[in-house]
Amino acid sequence: MFRKKKIEEGPAPELVERWKAIAAKAAPLTYTDSGGREQRASRQAVYRQAIATLEGGETLPVVIRNLSSAGCRLEFFRQTPLTDRLTIDEHSLALHYEAEIVWQGEGAAGLRFLA
Repeated sequence: MFRKKKIEEGPAPELVERWKAIAAKAAPLTYTDSGGREQRASRQAVYRQAIATLEGGETLPVVIRNLSSAGCRLEFFRQTPLTDRLTIDEHSLALHYEAEIVWQGEGAAGLRFLA
């Protein structure tokens, strides 16, 4: 009841060094596929603000995070379900694509550009 509180020790020094080594690594500028399926287009890490126009005409501000010739990864801040197809517009790269949603999670989605 009246014992001294135990002083909790921090993480082991080996673990701290491992965290520092992981944190020191920079994200790759170009992503590559690890294999095991058909080869997909090379992706580039980007951060571009864009506008997604849903099928009903609603516009949604988004950020393009990964970009390839076949599609992109979007991140958005408003939690809303996206329609099956949308139009993505980004003016600095002159992007204007019709795209379909391949996957969607909380605040992010994967798109495949339609020809």
